[in-house]
Amino acid sequence: MPVHLLLSAALPPILWGTTYWLTTEVLWTDRPLTTALIRLLVPGLLLVAALRYWPRPAQ
Repeated sequence: MPVHLLLSAALPPILWGTTYWLTTEVLWTDRPLTTALIRLLVPGLLLVAALRYWPRPAQ
């Protein structure tokens, strides 16, 4: 099996595990909107950096 397929199959569980760890161990629980923002911002920025694509605003 090609290496890039193995890496693409392994990346989602790794990202999911890191966001779960971040939410349960690092972030505070009394501010749910801030926690959700940080939890989704990190993988989102990683995807933008990896794909080198920034969506353009609708005109």
